[in-house]
Amino acid sequence: MRLRSIEYFLAIVREGSFAAAAEKLYISQSALSQQIKKLERELGGTLFDRSKHTAELTDVGALFVEDGGQILQIYQHTLRRIREIQDPAAGMVRFGISPFYSRYYLPSILPPLHRQYPDIKYEVVEDYSGKLEALLLERKLDFALVPSLPENPKLEYKPVFLEEILLAVNRHNPVNRFSTPGPAGGLPYMALGEMRREPFIILKEVQKVSALCLSLCEQAGFQANVVCETMNWDTLNMLVANGLGVGFVPDLLTNTIEESIRPRYYRLNPSVHRAYSVAYPKGITINLLANRVIESFRESFRSIRVPRAI
Repeated sequence: MRLRSIEYFLAIVREGSFAAAAEKLYISQSALSQQIKKLERELGGTLFDRSKHTAELTDVGALFVEDGGQILQIYQHTLRRIREIQDPAAGMVRFGISPFYSRYYLPSILPPLHRQYPDIKYEVVEDYSGKLEALLLERKLDFALVPSLPENPKLEYKPVFLEEILLAVNRHNPVNRFSTPGPAGGLPYMALGEMRREPFIILKEVQKVSALCLSLCEQAGFQANVVCETMNWDTLNMLVANGLGVGFVPDLLTNTIEESIRPRYYRLNPSVHRAYSVAYPKGITINLLANRVIESFRESFRSIRVPRAI
């Protein structure tokens, strides 16, 4: 079985027709059809229902979409490991991280890592955690930095650091009077129940932390009055600063807005933390280069976020 035949088959599935796939692959449609017929003879079954105008998969074809993709992934993984043996200091590391954390952490992490391993190249995919986890399962990433909960049962999670979830309130909101002092030099506390009449800004449902934040309000005895949803912590923080409502933010954001308009930030009692983890598919051995990057991330978080690094 030729790997190219599998690539051609998957191209047809991806493009939706033989004609579109042939154009994408820069081969004739007849040559593409011949390759698929050879593949079908080797497999002992037809991959496409040729009575349809579109490239509709048969049951055999549907099965081979997954298995054929895995064959190519294993081949690519093997090639990469061979390159590592030949040149352990060079290669490509593909990892995912949310745009928010990418903005605040990668400028502190990647430059010193590059100085230490100048031949490593990086492909950074910035997206929300659910999309990154899907890319991990498709073996399009070596690892991703995502919140641990909720977990995908097909992925392994190794915590890197803990972040504290805080409550952000506009500095002029009268509800600030209900705060209580925190430990010396630390943030004050706020009873979440005092927010029951306040409008809330939250992250969209596709973000893992969204369910956690709504659950915190329910545990405090009320349902949050959500007036706005956003995909970005920075946007949420600025909306609170400008008086749209209150919201939950990670402790990272307490000093990112000009002091004159900065919200008041409060710890919850009991305090709320969530683990941020390196995730990768279960049963997969992380390659040497990716492991080097992961360990550098872990060391960097220890220095950036003491004492909450794991």
